[in-house]
Formats: sequence, structure tokens, C-alpha cells
Amino acid sequence: MGASLVGLTLCLSSNAQELSDFDAQVRDTLLRNPSIILEVFAKLEAEEELQKAKADLKLIEGAEADLFADVSSDEPILIEFLDYNCGYCQRAHGELLRLREAAPNVKIVYKQFPILGDESRKLSELMTAFSHIASEGDFEHAHTKLMTGDREIRSDLVSFFEEYGVSYDELVKLSKSDLVQNEIQNNYSLARSLNISGTPGFVSRKAIVRGYADAVRLKEISEPVTE
Repeated sequence: MGASLVGLTLCLSSNAQELSDFDAQVRDTLLRNPSIILEVFAKLEAEEELQKAKADLKLIEGAEADLFADVSSDEPILIEFLDYNCGYCQRAHGELLRLREAAPNVKIVYKQFPILGDESRKLSELMTAFSHIASEGDFEHAHTKLMTGDREIRSDLVSFFEEYGVSYDELVKLSKSDLVQNEIQNNYSLARSLNISGTPGFVSRKAIVRGYADAVRLKEISEPVTE
């Protein structure tokens, strides 16, 4: 907006003799009331955001079957695309915990979306495999430890997963299975269809948020759509 504003100001400062009487009056009004220019740009930005939101709703509708399978239309839901090495994901996890406290009825779904290297891929594979054999409570506990705990946890993943009674060797084997690999690949495809290229990314029935968001914003978008 800054560059456009400078350009418009320079235009208004051009030789008044080149302008018609009406143009000169408009120029004079704008120079005496520069707030009008700011109002125009604010309106243009608001319209642009509205068009983006409408476009995102179409993307959500196109991926509805993949996003909301087995979830009733009146159930609050929030889907996060994440990478365990993403600093903003780690920060956002604290907001998700606050959201869960404020709105325990919101269903939170994690989509492994490793984009930050080999360690990210390894952790995503292991946690995807873990999600298939662990209880929901154990998965949430392990997920939170990886997101908020000391990075030294990652230096001994054998002990980390054995705390939950899981054989690390068996977990690694499952993590390389078609079941897990296809699930992660599907997450990549789903993210692309939603124009999500970074992490975190949040999706609900109402909106897509590309990047960090606080608990208030996440609660707002996770609430069911009202007619």
C-alpha cells in the first residue's frame, strides 16, 4: 500500500495546468483531506480480503470429503497442518492448548505436513504410525511433549516411545508402511489443494489461516457455520 500511496501523492502533485477544472478540484480536495486516500485504500484492502475469504471457502468446499469425513456438520472442528521442527507450530500449540481449555468441544485434527527436512519427515512418520496404535490420550501427550518439550527428547526416541509401551523397532517398521506413507502423501496433496505451502496451516468449515494464529482467532473459525 505504501508504494501506491506515494505514487498517488506524486500524481496529485503534478502540474495543475494539465488537469481539467473538475480534476483540479478533486486534486485540491484530496490534498486538503489526505485521510480520504487512506479510507479508499482501506476499503480496497477490505474488499481484497473478502474476495480471498470467498475463494478459500470454495477450496474448502472442494476438499470437504477429505477434510471432514466422519464429522457431523454441527461439530466444531479445527485441522492443523504441522511440522515438528516449525517454531511457529510450537508456538501455536500453546494456543491450541488454550483453545482446548476454553472450548473443549472443538475437535482438533493434526495433519502431518513435514516440509523442513529429514528430521521433520522422520518425526512425522513415527507420529503418524503412533497415532494408529496409541490411545488418543497417549498420542496427545506425546504430541505435546514433542511440541513443547526439551529437544533432548528427540535424541532418544527409543526411550520416548517406550514410555508409552511401544516397541520402537515395530513403530519404525509401521512408519515405513504404505499405510503411513500414503497418509502423509495425501496430506501433501490436500495442503496443495488448499493453497497451504507452509506451517502451521489451519482449516475449518469457515476459513483457512495460513500461518500462526492465537486461540481467539482459532476459536472463531472453528465454530460451526450458521445459516
